[in-house]
Amino acid sequence: MLPWACRDEPAPPERVTSTEAQRLRAALARLRAAQDAMRCPRPVLRGAPLPGSGEQALADVAEARAHRRCLDTVDAGREALEAALFLPFEALPAGWPRRNPWLTLRPSDATAAPPAIEAVAAVCAPLVEDVREAVRYQDACSPYRPGRDRAAPDRLESLALALAASARHRWAAEDDRAAAEILLDGLRLLDDLARGGARIEVQAAAVRARTPLAVTLEGLLDRPAPLGPSLPRQIEAELATLAATRPSPAASLRGLWASLLLDIELPDPALPDDALLPIVGLHLLAQQVEVACPPDAPARRCAESLREADARLGELTRLDGRSGALAESMVTFVGPYADHVRQRALRDVVVPGLRTLATWRRVVEATGDCPRLDGFDAEPLRSARRDPFKDGLLKVLPYPEDRFLVSIDGWPDGDDLETAPPGVVLQCPVMRGLTAAE
Repeated sequence: MLPWACRDEPAPPERVTSTEAQRLRAALARLRAAQDAMRCPRPVLRGAPLPGSGEQALADVAEARAHRRCLDTVDAGREALEAALFLPFEALPAGWPRRNPWLTLRPSDATAAPPAIEAVAAVCAPLVEDVREAVRYQDACSPYRPGRDRAAPDRLESLALALAASARHRWAAEDDRAAAEILLDGLRLLDDLARGGARIEVQAAAVRARTPLAVTLEGLLDRPAPLGPSLPRQIEAELATLAATRPSPAASLRGLWASLLLDIELPDPALPDDALLPIVGLHLLAQQVEVACPPDAPARRCAESLREADARLGELTRLDGRSGALAESMVTFVGPYADHVRQRALRDVVVPGLRTLATWRRVVEATGDCPRLDGFDAEPLRSARRDPFKDGLLKVLPYPEDRFLVSIDGWPDGDDLETAPPGVVLQCPVMRGLTAAE
């Protein structure tokens, strides 16, 4: 620990001694070695795990090395594909909860998928299999974590649309289990691409790409046709695994500091040690945020620690010359990342919300009846609503036509794109003909 790291209100040091400079260079060398040696074990969703690291398999899928035809087909017919999959805002059913995202799956129990979906499914089957294989490795560090010299993938949203269309194709073929597994594998893939503290642009892209997968899985679990007793239980179990193994906010923040520290070109050792001033300051802030945001900390606490670090980093910009300019560049990086972490902390209801929906559907299939609002305070729904990253329970709001919105406690009511609460919609299938499973 640096000698000035114990102050209540830390400030940049006036000087960097030769001893401190040597310690910093040694600390950065250890950080790079730790990144190279990093392992990211997590349980697989189903089946036996594959041995070794899945890093290369994840990169091959994310960068579409063998699937350009599939993603080109998605991009060429994107407008028709999205229209076939999702309802526009103005066509939402009466009384449908206003939530973010606006996307809602287009209801359909047709035995044939629309042509736009069929066109994608016809060329994307190899992608589906490669995603399934890539997420079977038990060691699944992101190939885009700090210290890895890879360009960020730029087609994750197209990849997610390809998986959503492939799942809808299997749904139309009455293979609901295959449809669910495609979507769950896609959600796991996006988590793995952020695992180990991936760079900010990869984490942000993975969050955006989850929407078509989550909305399609929501539609599958909300459909009126019976799913049988075992499929909701499988989906529930796999979503519980996803919820328990999501990349933590603490890991994301450690990835931020590692990215900053490892991407900085250190001044030549022949230069005065004071050229290291902003890097020493950044190292101090990294240590402070790690203390404030331990691995089990709720996302909101981590977001606040980053907000404070962002403000303190601004103190370094008062330095003169090259040191001040370097500090300015750090601030421009940390600020957007702070916003990303805060938004993720506020809006990340996807996996726990879907897990609540899967538990709800399991109860409905077993009893032939839909729990009412007070049923969400009883087991098993109460446990399903718990989100460890929010440090509490998700709230449930009632809507007409036996619909509910699972959302984030404390979110203000809103009715437009900017203010609508994030959430997952539950709608009772009993009123549309579902009876208890035999």
